[in-house]
Amino acid sequence: MSSLEPGERKRLVAAAVTTIAALPLLLAGAGSGPSRVATIGQQANISSALGASGNDATPAAASPAEQLGGSPGFLIGPPPATDPSEVAIAVPTSRVGNSIEGKATYQHLVSEQGDGGHPCAFAGVAPRTPVTIMDLDNGKSIACTVFGPPNPGVPVPVVLGVADFASIADLGQSPINVRVSW
Repeated sequence: MSSLEPGERKRLVAAAVTTIAALPLLLAGAGSGPSRVATIGQQANISSALGASGNDATPAAASPAEQLGGSPGFLIGPPPATDPSEVAIAVPTSRVGNSIEGKATYQHLVSEQGDGGHPCAFAGVAPRTPVTIMDLDNGKSIACTVFGPPNPGVPVPVVLGVADFASIADLGQSPINVRVSW
């Protein structure tokens, strides 16, 4: 039992007959010009696919890479001029001297002779080395003299005296991001 009504069957048969009658007319000009069908390898030939005498398969049109010079392009362009290789790049430093970035906090520090009244603790340099501590958030800085490393229980690498810390940041902001230069 068919699900098509008699009127639909007639339309379907008419469409099939029209298609079969139109195919030879459409295929008559297939060999005279380039095909607009994208194919791989041999050019598509509907008549040979349908079993007609189509043993005269012609090669497909040249690919865009072959049209541009015979070799595949690199990102749709010519191949690189030289083979890739490692290159050493020297990057100069932007400032003279040494510097390091880290965190800083404050403690009550006792000033000693030779520290200019501004002692600080920092393990990155020898004692009695003058350093500049700059707050990276606001650009304020202070000069101090290192007396040694921070106490073992201090979780940050730089410790300033209370007054020195207050001159570059609010005490409530501790610890702050700093750059230590020497």
